[in-house]
Amino acid sequence: MMLIIFCEKSYIHISLNRLKMKKVRCSIIFVTALLLLHACSDSNSKNNAPAGRLASCSWILGDWYMDTPRGQLIESWQKVSDTMFSGYSIMRAANGDTLFSEKIKLVQRGDTLWYIPLVSNQNNGEEVPFKEISCNTSGMIFENPTHDFPQRIIYRHSSDSSLFARIEGMENGVKKASDFPYRRSK
Repeated sequence: MMLIIFCEKSYIHISLNRLKMKKVRCSIIFVTALLLLHACSDSNSKNNAPAGRLASCSWILGDWYMDTPRGQLIESWQKVSDTMFSGYSIMRAANGDTLFSEKIKLVQRGDTLWYIPLVSNQNNGEEVPFKEISCNTSGMIFENPTHDFPQRIIYRHSSDSSLFARIEGMENGVKKASDFPYRRSK
């Protein structure tokens, strides 16, 4: 008789060669197998635990907007998976022309979250990754000290109807920041 217990990345193989084992011995082997299976499931759940980190930032999901003198700025986020949110930001002039657009990914890689924008007509068409400094139910901060501007991206969640975003850093030796007080679209 053979008992095989599969775990996500490995398996436990217990071979029972003697068919005439005493009940006690078989019971001990069976209980040991169950304990090993439980240990595997506990280690797998610990490996998956960080996926909940992105879920704690789900307050960003949805459609947000703010009116500016240049037009309306819209930011929209949706859940793609437990480890990725996808978003975009677009600035539209009053006449409907697009003044600015970017695609954004919020991705969990291992234990770290990454904010990865791809801005049209910037950075040679390449994504620019910003590493998580903090992320929880009330805010997120990401940094990339090697980027020209911004080097820091901040989101604050104060209520279900408002979202505050800020970009900041140094540009040409001068400290600079821009604030984006969004409201939830209905």
